[in-house]
Amino acid sequence: HEHVLVYFLTVAQPCLQLLANNSRRTFRKGAPHTGIPWQAGLRRGSALEADGDSMLVREEGFYFVYSQVYYMDSTFAMGHVVIRRKRNVVGDEPQYVILFRCIQNMNPVHPYNTCYTGGELLFLEAGDHVELLIPRSTANVSLFGDTTFLGAVKLA
Repeated sequence: HEHVLVYFLTVAQPCLQLLANNSRRTFRKGAPHTGIPWQAGLRRGSALEADGDSMLVREEGFYFVYSQVYYMDSTFAMGHVVIRRKRNVVGDEPQYVILFRCIQNMNPVHPYNTCYTGGELLFLEAGDHVELLIPRSTANVSLFGDTTFLGAVKLA
């Protein structure tokens, strides 16, 4: 997947990659969710910025959004969701929209597996947030940036 990002960067597209921060711990968010502590990795341009443990969209447009989590948990299945938290909500549409879901079966003896999402072009508006959550109250995951990450590249 790195070759895709390298291609986009050679044409100077605005981008942001958040890397898991192993100097912090995962945290509970809402009732049944675990959040990943992020730190800013690669950033180009001003279309996206890190905002706490999520990405803040500064410029509307079409984005390629991707994520990966490295699970080290013996729970039978692990996975995550990438969520858009809309700044502007019209009528009865939901504020939170699931952009991607990822799920992996876990081996109880050797519980190591990655789960990757990406590949769909998404229209995001200025003020939207993009965040990654694990729909479990606890999760054992790698917090190294080369194994767990969340990123976006603005295409147009």
